[in-house]
Amino acid sequence: MNIFFISPVRKSNPEIEKWCKKYVAGMEKAGHKIHWPIRDTDQTDPVGIRICDTNLGQIFARPVVNVYYLPDSTGIHFDLGAVYMLKFLGYEKEVVFVKGNQDEFEAKYVSRKILEIISEAKRISIRYDENDMALHFILGAAYVLIRILGRKKEVVFANSHDFREEIAKGGKSYIQVLNYLDRTT
Repeated sequence: MNIFFISPVRKSNPEIEKWCKKYVAGMEKAGHKIHWPIRDTDQTDPVGIRICDTNLGQIFARPVVNVYYLPDSTGIHFDLGAVYMLKFLGYEKEVVFVKGNQDEFEAKYVSRKILEIISEAKRISIRYDENDMALHFILGAAYVLIRILGRKKEVVFANSHDFREEIAKGGKSYIQVLNYLDRTT
């Protein structure tokens, strides 16, 4: 089975990484092919666009997504936004939370109406807040539509002026990803 394994990257710690390594090794020993971003995606991208493109391309290509869920991980919410958008559009995706509560996550973040609005909107205005996990879910859903499926959408970084210094500084962050989408869509 081809599996994409979503797990913490920036929010990881030695205990989580040990658990994930053991999980991935066990799945691979059982004959599954796993793409695990912390191991299989080059994390040195200075902005994050290549990382997002690689990971969401792998999510698109794999029918199964396993998740080590952390409620405060922006990256996990971003990736899951992409996964659930693909599911909403009819792509075959089996999602299995191997850690964390899938029912609780879906009740809080997965809304068919929100996915429909994002899918059909020509223009998406996002007011960034690094602590808003629903926003990261929406950003992941929009990103997969634009960068992986090639849909034409305008993304507006509504409060980019609040992040001028951070944008100018550069570095890998969702602020940079959102700023990139704002400039290129």
